[in-house]
Amino acid sequence: RSMTYSVMDNNGQHSSDKMDRETVKEWTTAGLPISRLTLGIPFFGVKKNERHPKTFSEIVSAEPNLLKYPDVDASKDGYFFVNGGSAAEKVEFTAKEGLAGVMLWELGQDIRSDSAKSLLEHISEA
Repeated sequence: RSMTYSVMDNNGQHSSDKMDRETVKEWTTAGLPISRLTLGIPFFGVKKNERHPKTFSEIVSAEPNLLKYPDVDASKDGYFFVNGGSAAEKVEFTAKEGLAGVMLWELGQDIRSDSAKSLLEHISEA
């Protein structure tokens, strides 16, 4: 499985599309079967130069307007996270590339689906 959300890129982001593509390339270059790779989707965010994560639920509770803009993956206070639109794009990327699927970390960090559209709902619809 690919859990690139533990790695930060030069911009202090984790689980970026670029990191996903690079991981798939590294996996296939090493001769490993793509059908054995799952792509991790984090339900938390991290801030550049900090290691204290916040759950997706905490991020959108502090900034509810983020739920109206599922393609915005950064909060005003500097947390980078995977919002609904990006989560759906990761599922589509996984299918297009022929990966085994996605892995979620972790469902308890999502919002309640009765309050707004949860990450899991975005992923399910993709």
